[in-house]
Amino acid sequence: MNQSTCVSPLVADHGEATESLCDIGRRFYGRGWSVGTSRNYSVVLQRDPQLLLVTASGKDKGPEVH
Repeated sequence: MNQSTCVSPLVADHGEATESLCDIGRRFYGRGWSVGTSRNYSVVLQRDPQLLLVTASGKDKGPEVH
């Protein structure tokens, strides 16, 4: 089953989206929902044409992420 968490509406500012995605990753890590490099997060920046912001695989999502 595909599950998603709605954080905010589509974001026009890519810098803001990047910071928000990093913040969500830190929060998930802090709650024990994500350990180190075990997760990947994404944000839909634009629907048509589709533009996504995706975290890198194999990178720590912990408190030092920025």
